[in-house]
Amino acid sequence: MLISVQIDVTDEMVDDITTTALEGGITYWCDRAEQGVPYRDGEGVVWLSMGLTHGGTIRVHDAEEDSWHEITHERMAYGIVRAAAHMGESLQSFYDNHDATGADVAVQYALFDEVRYG
Repeated sequence: MLISVQIDVTDEMVDDITTTALEGGITYWCDRAEQGVPYRDGEGVVWLSMGLTHGGTIRVHDAEEDSWHEITHERMAYGIVRAAAHMGESLQSFYDNHDATGADVAVQYALFDEVRYG
């Protein structure tokens, strides 16, 4: 028997956890982040952290390996689900209590499918 479960990662979760990661969660191994595919709001302002939920991508530079990696909305949502499981929390609990460490784990799962640093 195959059991299927749908887990909904909201755009708000992606925006908030990405912001937390960029503002400190990943800065010990990532020394730069930039737009891959840019997102500009109606005023022309570029929002790096909101880019994923508006069709954009984010490129991060891994200072440990001197390499660039690109995050998409789909991969970040995947990373959030994996991080919640890794930390033994439900998705909602992970989001409600997320911090820099959880955001870092989510980005690492999004990029590497594992936790490499920290």
